[in-house]
Amino acid sequence: MAAGGLLCPCALLASCQRCSSSSPPPSSSCSPTDEFKSSSVVELMKKEGTTLGLTVSGGVDKDGKPRVSNLRQGGIAARSDQLNVGDYIKSVNGINLTKFRHDEIISLLKNVGERVVLEVEYELPPVSVQGSGVMFKNVEVTLHKEGNTFGFVIRGGAHEDRNKSRPVTITTVRPGGPADREGTIKPGDRLLSIDGIRLHGTSHAEAMSILKQCGQEATLLIEYDVSIMEVMDLPPAVCIGGCGKGGEVPLVPGQ
Repeated sequence: MAAGGLLCPCALLASCQRCSSSSPPPSSSCSPTDEFKSSSVVELMKKEGTTLGLTVSGGVDKDGKPRVSNLRQGGIAARSDQLNVGDYIKSVNGINLTKFRHDEIISLLKNVGERVVLEVEYELPPVSVQGSGVMFKNVEVTLHKEGNTFGFVIRGGAHEDRNKSRPVTITTVRPGGPADREGTIKPGDRLLSIDGIRLHGTSHAEAMSILKQCGQEATLLIEYDVSIMEVMDLPPAVCIGGCGKGGEVPLVPGQ
């Protein structure tokens, strides 16, 4: 703490940098190798005559693997909080899509029935490393479920291939969902525990099961990154207490 009872600029910046971290971590423009990919099974239920609310691109005739190119807001797929745009669809109800044309994939998804099981492949979230100007902070967040979800997608978790093990990471916060309305959780945050149940060492499937089985209200322990900027970048007004994480106290230099 600096003279006069004020926090030093570096400490202030470590708290305040969180204010601008609402975007997901940048991903590489290069295609990830299998070492940086994982897969999971997504089960969706739809009524007869309705659609899943997702757009799929690719196919053997489109020079690319089938992938989710859009999730319609309010659609079944989006509200399931299990899919991200960019996920590759490997199979539908056990039917491998490797040799399917684009139109065949679309027809299959339309006529597959009320229970739809997708095997999806995706890029693993990057690993955050404490140090080099980055530090970790924790915060507890209490959320209420809507439709048995909290409004975010998780990826990562323990894997039998240690190179693919990652912390359980929030990759998407669904607009208008419980987490988005509460405002604390951002893409890239790590989910450490759910109602006191630690997720260290749990697989993605196990973490998903814990989320589904917990009550309508749950307390989540979240870990997030804060960056320490150079003093010369000190903004006109900074804040104390972890901006965007509750309890912030504005401080204007000179006051």
